Amino acid sequence: MQTLYRKYRAANFDQLIGQDHIVKIIKQSIIENRISHAYLFTGPRGTGKTSLARLLAKVLNCKDISPAGEPCNKCSSCNAINKGNFMDLIEIDAASNRGIEEIRDLKEKINFLPVEGKKKVYIIDEVHMMTTEAFNALLKTLEEPPQNVIFILATTEPHKLPLTIISRTQRFDFKQADNKSLNQKLKYIIDSEGFSIDEGALELIIRAGQGSFRDAETVLEKVLSSVDNGKNSKTITRSNIENILSFVSIEVVRNFIEALIANDLNRSLEVLHKVWEDGMNLFQFTKEVLDEVRVQLLKKVINPGANNQNKKLIMIIKEMNQASNEMKNNMLNILPVEIAIFNIVSDELPINKETKGITARNSVIKSEVPKDINPKITQEVKKEVKEVIPDKKQEKVIEEKIEDKKVIIQKDNSNIEEQFKKIKENWSEILIKVREFNHFLTAILTSAKLDIKEGEIVFSVNSTFHKKRLDNVETKKILQKIIQELTGENIDFQCIIQKVDLKNDSAMNNEKMVEDIFN
Repeated sequence: MQTLYRKYRAANFDQLIGQDHIVKIIKQSIIENRISHAYLFTGPRGTGKTSLARLLAKVLNCKDISPAGEPCNKCSSCNAINKGNFMDLIEIDAASNRGIEEIRDLKEKINFLPVEGKKKVYIIDEVHMMTTEAFNALLKTLEEPPQNVIFILATTEPHKLPLTIISRTQRFDFKQADNKSLNQKLKYIIDSEGFSIDEGALELIIRAGQGSFRDAETVLEKVLSSVDNGKNSKTITRSNIENILSFVSIEVVRNFIEALIANDLNRSLEVLHKVWEDGMNLFQFTKEVLDEVRVQLLKKVINPGANNQNKKLIMIIKEMNQASNEMKNNMLNILPVEIAIFNIVSDELPINKETKGITARNSVIKSEVPKDINPKITQEVKKEVKEVIPDKKQEKVIEEKIEDKKVIIQKDNSNIEEQFKKIKENWSEILIKVREFNHFLTAILTSAKLDIKEGEIVFSVNSTFHKKRLDNVETKKILQKIIQELTGENIDFQCIIQKVDLKNDSAMNNEKMVEDIFN
């Protein structure tokens, strides 16, 4: 029994769908008898390169070519090629016959006359796999082959071919199959096999084909083989495709995307874990999410009022694409997707480090100027600070001038210490209150160390991942609100990474491993 893509391989040029620009040139050259000695067919997999090469071999050996340049499919040569036993059609797989010895063998046999037909046709598939020595050995033969020999080279990676080979051939670039062409070909096969199919189901098969006729036909064959041939079961539905190919339903995918857009962490994780527990392929799930988000983004691009949502959709694409790449090398393939969800829902915008440093220096200068300082000196210092531009040389000049005026600045830490004391006293209640908002945040705060450094309340954590979570704008607002409710103090805090000796602390070794996985 033949596979579908071989059974329904194009028997003439009119049946070759999606490559009209190439078919037109080939047919015209046949009609005018302007046949090249060597052709190069390039393009993505499953787009018809080998099919067209076989068609060209068939028409060159056909005994009754039509006026339109089509093979008759009735003569002995056409029938032999259709059955795959034509002796003058030699197909070589360059992936397994890539060395100089194979090319030498070819050069020895090439001078023999055709056995059955008018032309001896060599189809070398995946020609880019040949070695440099093999290409060099082929050059002269390819440039001046015997009169009755035609070479057809096929490859998916033409950039790997030497220019000396490309320049000796007539090159044709095949296009990736579009949805319209795939739809036309698949419907023809389904009708010929005696089945019917829903539009939604056909759309899924086309999507799974990824621009390849062969891939789409292989998926269709799997579906047709899985559908029960009993009474009233000749119709293929979308649910059939989803079950057979382990696709997640479009409703689940859209629900997941809606949860991400709404920053609903719990709902997003629930959908993901349900998909995982049902045994669905997570890599396929992320691909379906990316496909759907891309469709939604393209629809919203023309709507100027949907700017914020567009940014969110772009963020989802970036994070989910990164997660799908990390899944390949991760021991727990759900972990990168969970991290992607945390990043998307947090909606954290990067802070410009240079701007942050300037703001911090300005605030320190303002806070450290005491009230009882000499007014005359204060005015001079303020004037110098106002004129400052964030440049290291100017900062140095200001520091020297302030030092010359012997301005002694002392910082009052009594208020900070009082706030720190209240937080320490109410720490347990703060953790309980935080748990109502976010369990994950509670776990971070439990392992964090509270301290005062350089006149600021500081949370010391052990990983960049925890620091990123605490530095999040929304997280900071929630924590400040809870502390104010329990202590009556409106405080600000900073988060730093605590340096620890991981060799002597097994617990920290475990956390380092988790951090490495998350990063």
